[in-house]
Amino acid sequence: MGQPLRVSFGVYHENEFVGWSWGYQDSPEAFYMCNSAIMPAHRRKGLYTKLLTKMVAKINEHGFQRIYSKHNLTNNSVLIPKLKFGFKIILKI
Repeated sequence: MGQPLRVSFGVYHENEFVGWSWGYQDSPEAFYMCNSAIMPAHRRKGLYTKLLTKMVAKINEHGFQRIYSKHNLTNNSVLIPKLKFGFKIILKI
């Protein structure tokens, strides 16, 4: 696999740092989106959806077959945009 790919994005709104996303390749075909956040004062403005769009586009440039993340089932701020984007929920027990 060589050096695994890592991707990090910062989110800026009017020159203020308001969020981030980062992740890494965990196999030849899979990329794990580890952590993403938008500061509370900047939520519900579409910034997370824009971040998700850019992050997934960058990951897709590298040909990954699977992009996944792990979330608390009550984290609607992340789950709803990801479901709208086409992510699937898989419950692992």
